[in-house]
Amino acid sequence: MRRASSRHWRSLLTGVILALAMVTGSISSAAAAPRLSLRTSVSSGTFLVIGSIAVGQSPIGIAYDPVNNLLYVTNSGSNNVSVIDASTNQVVGSIAVATTPWDAAVDTVHGCLYVSEAGSNNVSVVSLSSDRVVKSLPTGYDPLGVAFDEANGQVFVANSGNSNVTVINTTTQSVVGSFIMNAPVDLAVDATHGKLFVTAAETNFTGVAAVAVVDPSTDQISGWVPSRANAGIAFDSANGMVYAAGYLGLASGPYGLVDVFDGASDQVRASVNVGASPWGIAANPFTNYLYVANSLSDNVTVINGGSNTVAGWIPVGVMPYDVAFDSTSGNLYVTDKGSNNVTVIAGSIPTSSGSGSGSSSTGGSLPPWLLGVIVILAVLVATVVAYLAVRRRSRDLSGTRPLSPPPRH
Repeated sequence: MRRASSRHWRSLLTGVILALAMVTGSISSAAAAPRLSLRTSVSSGTFLVIGSIAVGQSPIGIAYDPVNNLLYVTNSGSNNVSVIDASTNQVVGSIAVATTPWDAAVDTVHGCLYVSEAGSNNVSVVSLSSDRVVKSLPTGYDPLGVAFDEANGQVFVANSGNSNVTVINTTTQSVVGSFIMNAPVDLAVDATHGKLFVTAAETNFTGVAAVAVVDPSTDQISGWVPSRANAGIAFDSANGMVYAAGYLGLASGPYGLVDVFDGASDQVRASVNVGASPWGIAANPFTNYLYVANSLSDNVTVINGGSNTVAGWIPVGVMPYDVAFDSTSGNLYVTDKGSNNVTVIAGSIPTSSGSGSGSSSTGGSLPPWLLGVIVILAVLVATVVAYLAVRRRSRDLSGTRPLSPPPRH
């Protein structure tokens, strides 16, 4: 009986060893490709945080380069720009710039990156072929938002301390003018309707809280949209709408909103309540969702662009500031200023685009949550197989054991 029991335990031990081998094999095969530094796997409805990427100190702005599938993150605390390969979600470079880099915009025509530097009152022009600063252009005081206008070959820089917007010619990479606006903060180019929209931290010159409408062909303000927006702004090319964020302080505490207005008529269509102190906004034109980074709520509000209602909330890192949309994979990238990282949110694009829906951001490897499921299933299956083997062995032994002592001779 003791020998049979020993054999049973040896069978069970063999099953456990097989289970561990299966788990090890699953982990090894998944780890063969570059992986994210996993912070959390949180699902909010259909929105999944799939990991985070460590960058420099106090990251604020982020810009996506669709030509090279790269992301550029401005690290305001370490005075550099982190370069992320969006196909592997790995940091592949760092670009030294001037003091307090804030925002960035990619000139896809000339292969340049324009970085606003709030601490040194200029804009660095970076060559994307060498990842080196090739020019430094003077701007106004405290430059924040940057926007690239491909149609007119210009870059606009919002100088919040100077109350004007600098205009840069992207062909000559030189400052060609400016226009006056009270405390501009962020900018969005509406290429569909040929407009530039600018948010401001203060009211306009007539004392009205409004978003400026600019004609980029003349660099002149052509109108105003009544709005309390005073932070980030984005244009959604899918529906022709403009989304402008505002942070408001009340006795009960800070909260935020996003005003939605028609890019064609400049008419406000809706106002959506979001988290506390929203800043950056990014649109996914394939799904008609908008993503808003709420810096004091440590989350991202997801807005359904079809109904202008909140579709979900996504927990991210500490003090999220800006959002960028990767049009290749459909993923969203959020800079977390307080935790020195970029949170990656799984997105989706149409299958017809060639990348598939909900594609992984880990360069073809399994996402962490799916890997966990596979490991758990492997352990369960191996354990059940080992248990059944022990039971069957026990029955076999009991069936062959004599029921009475053998006769004496």
